[in-house]
Amino acid sequence: MNKKNEEIEGEELVDDFNHEEAPDDTDWKAKALEFQGRAKRLETKNAKLNEKLKSPEKKGEDAPPQNKQSPSNELTDGQIAILHANQIKGAAEVALMKEYMSNTGKTLLDVLDNKYFQNDLKDMRDAKIVADATPQGGRRGGSQADNSVDYHLAKYLASGKMPEDADMREKVLDARLAKEANKSMFSDNPIIG
Repeated sequence: MNKKNEEIEGEELVDDFNHEEAPDDTDWKAKALEFQGRAKRLETKNAKLNEKLKSPEKKGEDAPPQNKQSPSNELTDGQIAILHANQIKGAAEVALMKEYMSNTGKTLLDVLDNKYFQNDLKDMRDAKIVADATPQGGRRGGSQADNSVDYHLAKYLASGKMPEDADMREKVLDARLAKEANKSMFSDNPIIG
C-alpha cells in the first residue's frame, strides 16, 4: 500500500484537458430564454392552482369540489355507491354512465340528473326486459324444449315411456328419485277422530 502511494506522489499530474479543442457552439442566450419560459409557465400554473384552492366554488357553497371522472376511466368507491343508490347496476348500465360522463365532461351527479341519460337508461332496461322475456331458440309460445329433463320426466310419468337417449334416461330417473324423496311422508287426508 505504501509503494502505491509513493508512486502516485512521485508522478507528475498530467493535464489531460486540451485547450485547443473545437469551440463551444451552444447558444446560451436561447437556452436561458427557454429556461425562463419554463419557469414562467410553472409560476403561472402554481398561481392558478393557489387561486383555485383559495376561492370557493362559483356555486356559492363552501362544499369541497365534486369529484370529476378520473382520467383512467375508473369509478371511485364513492361513485360506485352513488350508482347503487340510484339503482344503476350491471356492466351495461355503468358503461352507459361512463360514456355520458366522458362525452359531456359532466360529473356523476350531473349525468344522473340529465334527462337524455335517463331516457337512454330506460330504453336499455326495457330492451333487456324484452330480451329476457323472449324465448330462446326461435320457438314461440311457452312450450318446453324436447331436450329438457322436466319435459321427459312429465312424459314418463304420464305414459311410462322412457326417452331413447341413455344420458336423458339417467337424468329422468335421477329427477324422479329426487321428486319422490321430496314428497311428504304424511298423507294428504289426515284422519281426525
